[in-house]
Amino acid sequence: MGNEKNKIVRALTVQQPWAWALLERKYPYVFEPFAPRLRGYFLLHSGIAYDWDAHQWFAEHIEEPPFYLRKAQILGYARLTMVMLKPLITPSPPMESNEFAFRITDPHRFLLPQVAAGRRGFWKVPRRMLKELKIPLYVRMGLLS
Repeated sequence: MGNEKNKIVRALTVQQPWAWALLERKYPYVFEPFAPRLRGYFLLHSGIAYDWDAHQWFAEHIEEPPFYLRKAQILGYARLTMVMLKPLITPSPPMESNEFAFRITDPHRFLLPQVAAGRRGFWKVPRRMLKELKIPLYVRMGLLS
């Protein structure tokens, strides 16, 4: 294994109720307009915006999401295992057909979510933020890429 100081931890920001659906294992896909090269574990961050169209879709097809979902927080971690074009997914929410579907597996919720500013898509978690987060050591070791 290389020097830990050179390792990078990434986070993915997704809007609610997508983060809820992933962590509760209700729906294993997230849709983005880009195809990342990253595979493996990452931190799951909920964005500040709420996707009401997705809320309606979940209510009709899966389960009604709760209205008190956490926003702008690192909620847990999960693993990105596959990226594919969205039209191959069934059932899929109404979104643009040129978007990619990320297959997310092995989601884990933190007992104490951490408030954190994020940005759309995947982003590098700054070292100072990583030190402030109360993430168990075994999780940090698995997140290092």
